Amino acid sequence: MTDVTPMTPLDSETEEFALQIADQVESFLIALQAIARENDGGRAISLLLLEISQVLLAGARLGAQQDFVPRDEYQPDV
Repeated sequence: MTDVTPMTPLDSETEEFALQIADQVESFLIALQAIARENDGGRAISLLLLEISQVLLAGARLGAQQDFVPRDEYQPDV
């Protein structure tokens, strides 16, 4: 069993960033529901590609955040 460490409070910049990412995910889910309701296969592919590109943008923003150093060595050198 692993030890659970209490979460440290987030600074306002990180919290704002997290809210922006959450908004993008929520927008994707809303758009996905709307596209599914339309039942228009011709437009659905184009709209899904557009929405997926927005999710990829959110992922790129997450990947560009500052690096972190794990507390413990997660994969020992052999």
